[in-house]
Formats: sequence, structure tokens, C-alpha cells
Amino acid sequence: MYRTKTVGGLKLWGHFLTHLRSDRELSLAWSMVPASLFATTGTDMTQLQDLMTEILSHSPEARTVVLFIEQKPGEIEVQVTAKPPLHAKDLIKDWQPRGSERFAVALISGQSLPETEESVISVIKQRLRKVLS
Repeated sequence: MYRTKTVGGLKLWGHFLTHLRSDRELSLAWSMVPASLFATTGTDMTQLQDLMTEILSHSPEARTVVLFIEQKPGEIEVQVTAKPPLHAKDLIKDWQPRGSERFAVALISGQSLPETEESVISVIKQRLRKVLS
């Protein structure tokens, strides 16, 4: 991997992995990216989609990956990638997502990054419990 990524890209990956949280029972993994990280690593959002794809393809226990990206304070983009039989768009339907069954995006305003993480993960866990039970 180090031969195909820039130093900034590796720093972005490092942050993502360092802050990666999971619920093994629900096959759920998530992480947060503060707005300041792109400036300090010299990266942009385009590199995040590759990161989510890699996590899903190389981590058999993660069937759903959620990424919280702070666009600016109080404006958080939530990206959800899900493997069948899960539906990414359904997992975050409360926030008017766009996308498909495999990848969905929603924009949440008026909350901090930690507040958004807490509220969205709580809802996703409830929905995963229903689907997986």
C-alpha cells in the first residue's frame, strides 16, 4: 500500500484507522474525519471512497462502514457503504440520503461531529439489529 499512496494519503488512512470504531456483533465499522484533516494531510474527499472500499473488501467482519466527514463546523456528511442483504440508503433514511442500496450519503447540519456520530450510529445499530435478527 505504501507504494501506491502519497504520504498525505497514508496520513489520512492512519487517522481513519486510529479512530476506527466497531461493533463486531453487528458487523459495523465507523470513523470520523474532521474538516482540518484534509488541510493537514494535503488530501481531499476523493481518497475517502477508496478507503471505504478497501475496508469492506479486506475486512470480512465489516458488512457496513460509516464515515462521518466534517465539511465545516456544524455540517457533517455521512457516507454509508453496505454489503448485501443490507441497504445503505435504508440505514440512514431519516436524513434524506441520496444513493443506492450499496452506497448512500446524507448531509446533517446543526450538530457537531461527535453529536452526529452518536445519533446516527444509534439509529444504524437499531436498524441493523432488526435486519440481522
